[in-house]
Amino acid sequence: AESLFDIIANVHRIKYENSALSDLKNSGNLKNVLNDSLRKYLIALEPLVIQVQGQEEAVIDLRNQALNFMKEKGSLRVIIDQNEVEERLGLPKLSKSKSSNIHLLGEVEFENILINYIAVTNNSISEQYPKMENHIKKVIDIIERELYK
Repeated sequence: AESLFDIIANVHRIKYENSALSDLKNSGNLKNVLNDSLRKYLIALEPLVIQVQGQEEAVIDLRNQALNFMKEKGSLRVIIDQNEVEERLGLPKLSKSKSSNIHLLGEVEFENILINYIAVTNNSISEQYPKMENHIKKVIDIIERELYK
């Protein structure tokens, strides 16, 4: 079973390098891409990536809100002990910690942060990333067809 810490410990970001496309657009050479469909897909790529990056920033912001809430109203030590990361941090393991973070689950503000976090994360996974992946696959497909004409 995953703990709350496992769920919010890591966030992922795409690495998007657009210098070649930016050069094409800024120099006016994008007009030299003769395939209309490819040109349209290339023009539409950057706004799509910006949208995905906005989603990723929202996930990071909500994750940080959850972590800050846990720091203010919970015990990070309990989280560390429950996830057995104390060795990596150079901390001794507590013997049967008496404190708990279960009270956080009764906090409406914390619940709202987590619901937003889950909603934005699920939207990224089920909508935004697949949309961008399909767009990039379409660009690759068009380029491959052009190369093998």
